[in-house]
Amino acid sequence: DYTYKLPTEPPHRSLIRNCIPPPSVCTTPLSLPSGGTSPQGGEARAVSELQAVQRLKTLCADLLRYGAKAQIFKTYRTDSLADADMTEAHRASLSDLQAVTFGNTNRVLDDLPAAPIAWVGKGLDLESKVCLKFIFDPVDFMGDLADLTLRVSYQDVYGDERHLTLTEPLPYDSDRGLYAFTLDTLLASELREVVSVQIFCGESPLSATLQYSADTYGNNKNGPLLDLCKALIAYSDSAKSYFVAD
Repeated sequence: DYTYKLPTEPPHRSLIRNCIPPPSVCTTPLSLPSGGTSPQGGEARAVSELQAVQRLKTLCADLLRYGAKAQIFKTYRTDSLADADMTEAHRASLSDLQAVTFGNTNRVLDDLPAAPIAWVGKGLDLESKVCLKFIFDPVDFMGDLADLTLRVSYQDVYGDERHLTLTEPLPYDSDRGLYAFTLDTLLASELREVVSVQIFCGESPLSATLQYSADTYGNNKNGPLLDLCKALIAYSDSAKSYFVAD
């Protein structure tokens, strides 16, 4: 793992962007089935609404905890943590950090022997957005770096395949001649998705395929960084539970 960065004002707005609850959670009235003679339809709807409200409570509570853990790790305004105003009733909705597990997807496939571009690292970047950074060494590439693209594929939170192409790699370590592509399109609910990336020039592959997931980053961490990683993944799990619930 090469890098982690934190914003000056956590929690990160990019994580909040897909966490605005739909108005129907609180505004759609219950109704009896046709004829109004049986409460069963209304009961089923009520149970569904209660479950949605509980998932929303957990989502919001986990978001605030994540923001607080980011502040602690960054030592930013620790006298005014994001979760400071949460009551015991609020905290009862938190998911269990002890139950959080991390992924184990961190591999380079053997699909392009003698590739002119080598992967040297990857990392989680937590500045204004939660990003994955893929770091490479163009050791035997003799062309123009501006012509390189990164082809990205992963499943979104609904199970649909996403395919993206990133352009313009940026310098990462000028002393070592390393460059990086940054993927910033993952939603809060997609941090457990396996991301596959490969570097191309035109239609020619120049690197092996690298596979990684953001939830792998927490492995072998300790202290405040481990707490932050657990809080981030707990929040991601609750976001997925809320937004893809039946």
